[in-house]
Amino acid sequence: MNLVCPIDNKDDSIQKVSAVISSGQSIGTFSGPTGGTVSYDGRSGSVSGYTSLSGSSISSLATLLKSPPEPNKPTGYGCLWIPIVFPFIAVIAVIFGGFFVGVAYIPLSLVLSPTAMNDAQTFLPFYSIGVVIGIFFGFRFFIKRDKKNKTKGGIRYSTQKPQWDNAMQKWNRLYYCHKHDVVFDPENGETCAPVSLKEFLYQSNSG
Repeated sequence: MNLVCPIDNKDDSIQKVSAVISSGQSIGTFSGPTGGTVSYDGRSGSVSGYTSLSGSSISSLATLLKSPPEPNKPTGYGCLWIPIVFPFIAVIAVIFGGFFVGVAYIPLSLVLSPTAMNDAQTFLPFYSIGVVIGIFFGFRFFIKRDKKNKTKGGIRYSTQKPQWDNAMQKWNRLYYCHKHDVVFDPENGETCAPVSLKEFLYQSNSG
């Protein structure tokens, strides 16, 4: 492995990419008295106070050289989706309950008296059965949908994760030449511009 810039074969301006990122990031806090002047309607005055500030910054170069993000591993929604879809399942249950009452109305009207037909309790068992079936099919639909989405996500993850692992292996050995503004792989001498780093990492994987 030749730790020199592949353009001029010198090592006076090279730095490991991970070190460039570390040196390009800063976190700081400032606290202390502040002052200034204000002007309004031809008159001016001074103001003073005490300020406490904190934050972080990253250089544009460090941003370009950051490692590629790891693909998200599919986890599904688990039980979290139940309160979200519950109103929809409730609507489905009501529709099924009404459907079962409608189906039962005609045969029951042939054998029951008008008084019995006007009694809500006559149709309560049919409505309850419809609600239970509606809830069952509602949950079954969303469970199958969640499982299908997780399977699709798993297929994507199983493809993307090995590519990302290979890209990270290469990224971890990259160097940057400040003189020529190029990123290079000391293992094979390949180079790229910082703005093309992601394509450089993944093109190597697919090629």
